[in-house]
Amino acid sequence: MSNPITFLVRVFEFVSEHSDFLETKSAEKEVASLVCAVEKKREFLKVEREKVEKKKREDLKASKERGKSDKRLKEEKKSKAEDTNKDKSTSRVPNKGNGLDLEKYSWTQSLQEVNVNVPVPNGTKSRSGHLGYQGWQ
Repeated sequence: MSNPITFLVRVFEFVSEHSDFLETKSAEKEVASLVCAVEKKREFLKVEREKVEKKKREDLKASKERGKSDKRLKEEKKSKAEDTNKDKSTSRVPNKGNGLDLEKYSWTQSLQEVNVNVPVPNGTKSRSGHLGYQGWQ
């Protein structure tokens, strides 16, 4: 309704025609009290709506931040996986014996056995203690 005063006039005319409420001494106070109560309720609902809207904005912001964080984590994982795949493809190619040729040793395998080859310098004696296990990492 575009004109609330006209509506209220009609409401009070209706009440006047169908009851004796407006003839009582307390009618004006009761109507004023009702208007105050409605105004308080309207203000309360406004504050509650603002709280809900604020919470929605905060949740949306937090969700966007989580999304950015999740996206960064996925990109980092993808980058690490790509780096790992690059390392594997360049330095970890199986040899003809289905093993690997590494810097300090190589190995081959079959279903029955594994052979590890560790090159030692010429002239190395079996009792030389300087070899140890330092190269086996």
